Amino acid sequence: MSRYIVINLADRGGFGAISSLFAGVTARRTRGAFASLFLAQHEVELIDAFDLLDDDLIGQLHYGDHRVQAVRNRILGAKKIYLATHGIATDVDNCFASAAGGLALCNYRQLASFMMALMPTRDTTYDLALVMCYGARTQTYRTTQLDQQGMVPVQELRTSFAYKFFREISRHRKIRMTARTGAVGFDSTTGRSTVEQEIAVEASIDKEVLLRQPNVIPATQAYRQAEIQAANGGNDTYDAFRQLSQAFKADPNRVAGNAEEQVIQDYQDIIRQKEQYIAIMDANMPQAKYGKIVYTRTGGTLRIVNKYAHNGGELLLYQGLMT
Repeated sequence: MSRYIVINLADRGGFGAISSLFAGVTARRTRGAFASLFLAQHEVELIDAFDLLDDDLIGQLHYGDHRVQAVRNRILGAKKIYLATHGIATDVDNCFASAAGGLALCNYRQLASFMMALMPTRDTTYDLALVMCYGARTQTYRTTQLDQQGMVPVQELRTSFAYKFFREISRHRKIRMTARTGAVGFDSTTGRSTVEQEIAVEASIDKEVLLRQPNVIPATQAYRQAEIQAANGGNDTYDAFRQLSQAFKADPNRVAGNAEEQVIQDYQDIIRQKEQYIAIMDANMPQAKYGKIVYTRTGGTLRIVNKYAHNGGELLLYQGLMT
C-alpha cells in the first residue's frame, strides 16, 4: 500500500485550505475507472503538526516523544509528503498559519529542523511537495522586475524560501522537492493543483500595496460614518447619499464640490482601483501545469528545474554546487 502524508501547518483546527488539499490529494490518488482498487492500494493521512511545531520552537520536542515516534513511523514509509503552510509574495524567510500573513509561524531554518525531526533517515529519496503560496518566489517578487517563469539568475533562485528550506534539509536527507511561484490552489474533486499566473500575482501585490496606504483606513471610516449619518437622516437623505456615491463611482473624473462629496470621492477612488486589480486577477485565473519549481540534489550537485516554463516544457534553471 502506498502512503501519502499531508502535514498540516496551514489551518489550526483542520478547516479551510487544508480540507481542500486533503480532499484533492485523496481524489488524485483514487480517481479513474479503478477508483475502488486504487483506494485499497493508496492511503492518504492527515497529520496536524501545529502542537508539535509549537513545542519544537520552545525546545520541548524530543525524539523520544511518543507523538514524534508515531509520526516518524508513518512518514518513514511514505511515498509522498505534502507539507502545507502559508506564504506571502513579499516574504522569503517565513511561513505563516494564515494566508493573510500576520505573525510568522516560523522561518525556513526552523521549519527544516522540525521536518528533519519528523523524517527519519532512509535509503530511498523522500518526495516532498511544499504546498505554500509563493514558496519558490524570489526576493525580486515583482513580475515587472523579474520574470519568475523564465531564466531566473542563480543569485535570485537562492533567495526564495523554498531554496533555503531545501538547502537546509537536503544536507541531511535524500529528498526531491517541488514548490510554487504563485498562490497555490487545489481542486478538491479532481485533485489538480493550480498556480497563480504572473500577471495576477502583480495585480494581487498592487492591491495589497493599495490597501496598506495610510489614507485607506481613514477614508473608509469617513465614508462609513457619512453613510450612517445619511441613513439616520431618513430614506430621502440616504437615497440622495447613495445616488451621489453611485455618480462618483460611475465617473472617475467627477470633481467633489464640498466636504461631503470629497469623502465619497476619496472612497470611490480606492474602491475603483481595488476593483481594477481584482478584475485583472479574475481575467487571469490560476493554471494547472504552471509555476512549479523542482529541486533535486545528487551528491553535492543541485539541480533546479522549472517544470512548466513559458513554452510548456522543462527549463533547467541551475545545475551545480549547493551554496
